[in-house]
Amino acid sequence: MLCEGLIRPLTFCATRNWVDEYGWPADGCPSRGNWFLKTPQSPPDARPPYVDPQVVETATVDERSMLTLVDRLLDEPCEAPEGRRLAWAEMLVDHTWARLPEPDRHMQNDELRIDDHDNKLRRVVVPCERANGRTWVTTPETSVRYPFLLAAHKSFGTVYSDGHEYDEFIEVVIHVNWSLWWHAGEGRALLDQAVDRLLRQGWRYGNP
Repeated sequence: MLCEGLIRPLTFCATRNWVDEYGWPADGCPSRGNWFLKTPQSPPDARPPYVDPQVVETATVDERSMLTLVDRLLDEPCEAPEGRRLAWAEMLVDHTWARLPEPDRHMQNDELRIDDHDNKLRRVVVPCERANGRTWVTTPETSVRYPFLLAAHKSFGTVYSDGHEYDEFIEVVIHVNWSLWWHAGEGRALLDQAVDRLLRQGWRYGNP
């Protein structure tokens, strides 16, 4: 839902951990705790941020394939210590294509060039492709960051300490790495529309 019309994931990473009877993270790490979903079109150097990944290939990284990976992560046999059970810990989408806003404005001679301030590079050519009547862009071969990074993780506790009577929150963080979608304009409007879709489903801002 968040990605619709804005982001095309190229990879998906999910991790698992032990939790106690109350759902709190517990000591120790389960085996095969890091799972990584990719497609034949994923960047050849795409790697998860954690070591020893269980790599799974799929035709498309979409909602169905992501949920299937999470189910597999939780169903994969693993001997649990007494009083412990498996749970997912983190989900990441860190290799992405993004819908280019106002392509006629930003592209010249069918090219998009950006300045990579992190690496002090100017006029870097950005890979572009047309799909479904839209123009999509991703990071060039230099070390420019991907347009978006999405992360989901769990946060525990209420505003007031109340022992084991706590709430579990799922937090989604949207890292906007390119200014094309951050500053006011069509790109920011696309981002705001994606966030609005989440809000209509019951999500709320964590840091207004």
